[in-house]
Amino acid sequence: MVKDETCEIKLPMIQGSATHLCKHAKLMKDNANSSWCFWGRRAFGPTLIGILPYAGLKFYIYEKLKRHIFEEHQRSIMMRLCCGALAGLFGQTFTYPLDVVRRQIRVENMQTFGGGSGARHKNTWQGITTIVSEQGWRQLFAGLSINYIKIVPSVSIGFTAYDMMKSWLRIPPRQKT
Repeated sequence: MVKDETCEIKLPMIQGSATHLCKHAKLMKDNANSSWCFWGRRAFGPTLIGILPYAGLKFYIYEKLKRHIFEEHQRSIMMRLCCGALAGLFGQTFTYPLDVVRRQIRVENMQTFGGGSGARHKNTWQGITTIVSEQGWRQLFAGLSINYIKIVPSVSIGFTAYDMMKSWLRIPPRQKT
């Protein structure tokens, strides 16, 4: 069990909030059959289901785009940045609904532990269908444009750095099939 003193030591600037946080942590531990689930065990599935296709799509799209670039432009940093940006854009667009479901499940978990009603989404597929039926299909993409501001530059710089490091370390490129 978490002791109030431990929380007050970790959060000395907000002691009143630390005690409040500890009470909620105790409540969550008691309600979760003695296993910590602050972030929610039910959100773990949608997290994995979202991360794996996102990472795979990013690499697939990036490599596919690079293959369609003329040989004389293959070493261009601008080409790599553009291919990375498009890979991040498409990868995020295709997998964003899974991220929306994951966030809604996490919010439900926190509301359930705070005394709210039970879970509405039992799994990822039910989460998607519930969101579409209750809030409309556009809700699956709510906040995507703001996410582009973070993802597109991050992925383009990441892939450019990846390719530059491969060339500096003299790792040969993949053979075209």
